[in-house]
Amino acid sequence: MMFPLNHGVLAAAVAGGGGLDSVELEPNTQYVLSNSNLTATNDGGGARGVCVGSVARSSGRYYFEIEVVQPGVGSNSNAIGIVPPGVSGIDAGTTIGGNTAMGGGYMYNGAKYIKTSYSNGYGPSFGAGDVIGVLCDIDGGSLRFSKNGVLQPVIAFDFTTDGGAWLPAFNTSYDSGSGTPSEHNARFAAASMEYLPAGYKAWAEVEA
Repeated sequence: MMFPLNHGVLAAAVAGGGGLDSVELEPNTQYVLSNSNLTATNDGGGARGVCVGSVARSSGRYYFEIEVVQPGVGSNSNAIGIVPPGVSGIDAGTTIGGNTAMGGGYMYNGAKYIKTSYSNGYGPSFGAGDVIGVLCDIDGGSLRFSKNGVLQPVIAFDFTTDGGAWLPAFNTSYDSGSGTPSEHNARFAAASMEYLPAGYKAWAEVEA
């Protein structure tokens, strides 16, 4: 299934007020932020850390997108997904979904990693130029991903654990072999999204 396009300006900053929260990426030791803190570059010498958004959600149906500009090295350990607050700045060796407090993620190699449960073949692999969507039905207990607007299978997810609040997140490694930094763009506002699905709020919209 392909979502309808919602054409917008990728670099548009998310403004506070008027029904929107101000959402950006949080600084940490592994990423250099730019573009109003919506672009993250990892040039940290091979270390893998988690980069998270600044606003957590604990109810409702919310969606965000991450555009992969330049993927990191190690497709079986890099992911896009959600984590509970408190993981920003975790450095080498951290993978979303890799322990019970680390939420769930869609891996670059197409696997899923949900609260320590790793499964191959969840969806297609992804890389440079792809847009990964994350659909969180917090009240309904389901997590879902999309690749370039194409929905992947629904995953049962208990959002009541680990404090019950969840942040957008991704982790990726610097390719120390080629010297190429990884780079990702976060899209939290509806105006910047390509594939906002019906029935979901953009992550920047205020909870009712």
